[in-house]
Amino acid sequence: MKYLHTPFYRKDKRLWVIGYRNRFGDLMPPVYAKTQAEARETYKQLQDKISKYGAPKEKIDPDRANILTALDIAALEHGIDIKTLVEKEIERRSGANGAITIGEAATKFLKGDFKKRYEPSTQSTNKSTIEKFVANYGDTPLFEFSEDHVFDYQDKLLTEISVDSTKREIYTLSAFFHWSTLRKQKFITKNPFAYWDPEEIEEYQEEKSAPKIFNTTEWQKILDTALKYDPYLIPALTLSKDAGMRTCEILRIDPSDIDIKNETIVIRKTVTKKASKGVTQGRTIENLPSKGLWLYLKPHANTEGKLAKLDRNDYHRRKKRIISKALNIPENELTLENEGRHSFASHSYALTKDAGRVRHWLGQRRDSVTWNHYINMELSEAEAEAYHAIKPPADYIKRLAAWTKTKVEKTVDWPDNETLKTLIWSQPVTHVAQKIGTSDNAVRKRCKKYGIKLPPRGHWQKRRALENRSS
Repeated sequence: MKYLHTPFYRKDKRLWVIGYRNRFGDLMPPVYAKTQAEARETYKQLQDKISKYGAPKEKIDPDRANILTALDIAALEHGIDIKTLVEKEIERRSGANGAITIGEAATKFLKGDFKKRYEPSTQSTNKSTIEKFVANYGDTPLFEFSEDHVFDYQDKLLTEISVDSTKREIYTLSAFFHWSTLRKQKFITKNPFAYWDPEEIEEYQEEKSAPKIFNTTEWQKILDTALKYDPYLIPALTLSKDAGMRTCEILRIDPSDIDIKNETIVIRKTVTKKASKGVTQGRTIENLPSKGLWLYLKPHANTEGKLAKLDRNDYHRRKKRIISKALNIPENELTLENEGRHSFASHSYALTKDAGRVRHWLGQRRDSVTWNHYINMELSEAEAEAYHAIKPPADYIKRLAAWTKTKVEKTVDWPDNETLKTLIWSQPVTHVAQKIGTSDNAVRKRCKKYGIKLPPRGHWQKRRALENRSS
């Protein structure tokens, strides 16, 4: 027989703790005794009482007992017989409370403390949330609702309502289950929503819609265009395409964490999207299906075989311009949402058919996220092999060494000066910039450089005002 030998002190009186579990295996609030001898006697009495309710003897676990509430400790210190206290605990924790259903508990909650917990403006919405939940799980015993049920219900909600609405409904349900654990009713001993993480839904929001991907031909064009106009952008592009790294990870990672010699990438939890409570988000990416990644990175390695430098200056704009030029899509019509990461995930899953392996590379929390979003991409194994077979050209190192980094301005197809002057005086500078595929500041600098006079401030407002008068 084991006892909890960590005493609890209250008013300089040493109390011994006896813990136990109910028939469902849940750890119940412990019973206290003043002396060790009293604790032994209480333990035996408690064991006899629980055996009558069908709980196995090995379920009694004094070593994992929690601290009893101050009310029962005060009652014990004021001379209430320990046997009476034991019977009181068993009676309170057994019987109807142990088998109450979610529907019954929800009814008591709505009639009782519901209005105290929510603002009048949200009561109607929160009541509907609980009623909808009861419609799905009303007959389920409260103690049987587990963390697995939480994730199942979350996935169900995500297919029916928006991500933000799902988060709101789960917060409401978490408050209901928390109320069920309070001493006043004590229907259950723990809240199954306690470990629910809203970042799970944020990740789902990122992956929610059918992911946009680039195929093998498109990626070959993108890399060839980058090699021609901005080769120092290639390492960042390939980390997205061939390692599935998020944009935020590419921008935050220390280049020394990319080991080209051993073909591994260490994503620390300070680098990844967010560090979830109680979950380590860091990961090591290794055994990638693409060898082209390391061939593209090799010229940028230091003497230790690690990446010496990763050029991420103005990364978003440079990447957008290269992709726009490669695929002949105007920049103002191009929306980038981790296409490299999605391309990697979909082609890797088509090649390996292993959601767990792809999930680890991506740093996602559950296989179901990977499974749900990439299983229906309809990519063949041959397409996946071709995607991962993309390698730099034979003269890649030579071209890289001979190339002098061009200014971003040179990647824009500028019209001749007369055409530019006509455009400038026919529409606002911001419209001209969008049409050309650059910024309005770049257009102004170009005009200043070649002596093209710009319309004075307020020109287009005055013109619109005159047009409105004449009409």
